Amino acid sequence: MGAPDEAAFWMSYKDFIATFNRLHTCRLFPPHWHQLTLHCGWQGPSAGGPYYQPMQPGAEPLRSPTWCFNPQFRITVRKACEVVVCLGLQDPRVEARKHVSKAARKRTAGMMVLRVPSSYLGRRWEISGPVEVVASTGLSGGRDSSITFQAESSAAYVVVPHTGRAGDEAAFVLRLFSSNPLEVEQLPSPLSLVLGGQWTGLLAGGPATSSTFGSNPQYMISTAHKAEVVFTVSRLDVRYAVLKPLHSPEQCVGLYLCYPEITAEGTSGRRTGIFRKEEVVAESGFSSMDNAVMTVTLEPCTPYVLIPALAHPGLEAPFELSILSGVPVELVPLPELKTIVLQGSWRAETAGGCDLHPTWRKNPRFLLALQKPCSLRAIVAESTFVTSHTNSTEYSLQGGTPYIIIPCTYSPGRPGLFTLSLSAMEDFELVQL
Repeated sequence: MGAPDEAAFWMSYKDFIATFNRLHTCRLFPPHWHQLTLHCGWQGPSAGGPYYQPMQPGAEPLRSPTWCFNPQFRITVRKACEVVVCLGLQDPRVEARKHVSKAARKRTAGMMVLRVPSSYLGRRWEISGPVEVVASTGLSGGRDSSITFQAESSAAYVVVPHTGRAGDEAAFVLRLFSSNPLEVEQLPSPLSLVLGGQWTGLLAGGPATSSTFGSNPQYMISTAHKAEVVFTVSRLDVRYAVLKPLHSPEQCVGLYLCYPEITAEGTSGRRTGIFRKEEVVAESGFSSMDNAVMTVTLEPCTPYVLIPALAHPGLEAPFELSILSGVPVELVPLPELKTIVLQGSWRAETAGGCDLHPTWRKNPRFLLALQKPCSLRAIVAESTFVTSHTNSTEYSLQGGTPYIIIPCTYSPGRPGLFTLSLSAMEDFELVQL
């Protein structure tokens, strides 16, 4: 007890293992090392959770649509050096935190360090590959965790602390130690745009392979500056279900980003369908019943059409569309229309030509049935003869009366393929005779 340094003592190994069951090893940094301390926290939207969301039985692992909301810190160094990043949480055992529930006391947290080009100044919206991840702590229920990595002056590094579950709020302290000077900045929070919608009635168009794909809700997207944007569509009936339904591929949700369709008047409008791969900018696929996430780089002053869809036509569900970006993005909902696209062909015996020829009645015929009067738009694409050639016309038709639509070429005997697309604000049926 009378020793000058009361922190140092000797005891036998037998007594040591009988008395202690845990050993903490602390690293003491030299006085010339640089140190920074940042106080921050996960609160509200910034509680984004881990990169991969919990998997449904039978579903593939998907990245979380909220991970990019987590606080992010950009690190740069002028000279290569060793950097240590420590993530510290409040100790739930302290007296002032007795009011915190036991579930909150068992909260887990971790962090990732991502390597990005030195010219990259924005947030990270997704992880492009395993090479980008310099280090990761994984999830830990301890009071603190740390990462050590070698920082190069030719790159920048983004530190992303996160909790083990989206929505878990907590305060944290980020401490950084380096053998050479470093610069740290907290990246601005992303701009968020959220709106609701639903697939119902004539709007339940289904995937791009469906003839009614163009009936899905559609939105015109544009931005004044080049921007990396995260699009997310979530099924609200699945998200808030008390009992999560079993995974079903036909119930999954997806996203398409396409170039707008050019009308006969030369204006950009809704997509009636996808006829060439070049018309699609990006698509998320159909892997989850809960949500679909898609990260796309948008070019400035370029219009795009965003189309949320379900994996099967006719399915009805409410959805929430979220757009995250570092710069403002303009979104305009397009008018709701029911669209049906059917493929057809003129064969040798059905290529009757226009009505100036006696063989005109041999052309393919389609039966149109309207329930209410409406304006109808019909488009015939003769891709076999002239590239991107379309013939568009609009009619006001009476409901309750059947109509016959006859696509034809001007001259008879011209076999080929065509696409017939009809759009209307009211419900209708279209079948080939």
